[in-house]
Amino acid sequence: MTKTLTFTPEEFVKAWQTSDNTKEVKEKLGIPLENRSVNGRAGFLRSKGVPLKKLSPMTKYDYPSLIKLAKKYLEYGRVQTIKGGKSNGNSN
Repeated sequence: MTKTLTFTPEEFVKAWQTSDNTKEVKEKLGIPLENRSVNGRAGFLRSKGVPLKKLSPMTKYDYPSLIKLAKKYLEYGRVQTIKGGKSNGNSN
C-alpha cells in the first residue's frame, strides 16, 4: 500500500526555499527519495506565479573529475565497462 503524503503548500514552499537540493526537500517533507513529485509540484507552483528558487538535483557531480575521466578514456580510443572489462574495440 502506498503511503499518502500530506503537507500543505506552505510547508512545501518553506521546505523548497530552505533547501539546497531536491533530496533535502524530500527529507524535510518525508517523501521517499525515489519519488519524483517534488519537481512537478515546484513546476506547478511556478506556473501559478510562485517564485521558487532553482535547486540542484539530488546528486552534486564533480564535473572536473568527470571531464578528466572522459578525456582519459578518449585517449585510450576505446570504452571500458565500469567493472573494468574491455570492449571489443568497436566504437559504435
